[in-house]
Amino acid sequence: MPFDLRVDSTNRFDRAGRNHTFRQYCSSLVPVWRLAILELMDTYTLKHSSFSHYIWINKGDPFTNPDTLNIEMVTAGKYGIEIYSVDGRLAGKAERPNAHGGWSSFYFREGWEFSPGPGLPPGTYKIKILNLSDGNCDLRGGDLDYNA
Repeated sequence: MPFDLRVDSTNRFDRAGRNHTFRQYCSSLVPVWRLAILELMDTYTLKHSSFSHYIWINKGDPFTNPDTLNIEMVTAGKYGIEIYSVDGRLAGKAERPNAHGGWSSFYFREGWEFSPGPGLPPGTYKIKILNLSDGNCDLRGGDLDYNA
């Protein structure tokens, strides 16, 4: 059944007159077992940021067992993420073409998109968002689910 979906300035979705966060909206789109896993996770909220080269999530402090990263870009332009072990070794990376801005999700455990892949083994990682285009990346916000 089609419906009207709008995003307001607080990053909340309006569906049939009800406000929903990105996670609540997506809960209708993902399998029940995945929702059960997400309920056991902690969430780090990404704030608005603009950057020309890269930005570390949480100023480079590590996260234990990152699971899902949802990012909303205001600007169009290719970007990527790099995941590093706490000792500084590159553990994985992925890219998005981002032709129009908007939401993108990265799934660390399934990891089919990460090279060298597949998936990241359990562990503690630092996450960097990279600008792979000319100009600045304008990050509206997002969230990272991880084990505390």
